[in-house]
Amino acid sequence: MKDLRNDANINTERRRVEIKLILIMILLGFLVQIAASFVLTLVLGMMPKVAADYMSGLESLLQITPAMILRVCVIFPVLEEIFFRGIVIGIMYRFAPFAVANVCQALVFAIYHGNIVQGVYAFLLGLFIGYVLKLTRNIVYVFVLHMSINLLGMFIDTIIPMDTPMLLKSVIAAVSFVGIALIVKAIIRRNKVCQEC
Repeated sequence: MKDLRNDANINTERRRVEIKLILIMILLGFLVQIAASFVLTLVLGMMPKVAADYMSGLESLLQITPAMILRVCVIFPVLEEIFFRGIVIGIMYRFAPFAVANVCQALVFAIYHGNIVQGVYAFLLGLFIGYVLKLTRNIVYVFVLHMSINLLGMFIDTIIPMDTPMLLKSVIAAVSFVGIALIVKAIIRRNKVCQEC
C-alpha cells in the first residue's frame, strides 16, 4: 500500500512554506477563475434553461457579506481541501496510481457540489487542484489556491462585467490560459531543480 506521506512524488509532510509560492498560488487562483468563468459563460450561453437554473441556485452566494466572504473564501476551501485533497486522495492513493486517486477525489468533489453545472466545474477544478498538490507537495498551497479561486469568483462580475465585449473577454481568457500554463511549467521546472539539489 502506498501512502502520500511516504511517496517522493507527493510528499505532504510539513515543508517550509515559501511566501513567493503563496503569491504565485494567489495569482494562479485568479487566472483559473477568469479562465473558468469565460468557459462557463460560453457553455451556459448555449444552454439558457440550465443557465437560468444555475443562476437561481447561486443567488444566496451572490449576496456578498463579510460572513459570506469568510465562509466561501476561507472556511469552505480549507475544509474541502482537507477532506478532498487530504483525506480522499490520500486514501485512494494507497490503493491506486495518483491519476486514478485524483480522478476519484475530483468526482467526489463534483458530486458534493450538488448540481450539474457546479459539478462539471468542480470536477475539472478538483483535477487541477489535485495536480497542483502533487506538484507543490504541500496542502497549504492548495488552501491558498482554492481560497483565491473562490474570492475572485465572488467578485468576477464586478471585475469583468457581463456586458464586457466578447472579444475583450476572449483576450482576457486567452491571457489567463497562457498564464496558467506558464505558472504550472515554472512549478514543474522548480521541482526538477529542487530534486537535483
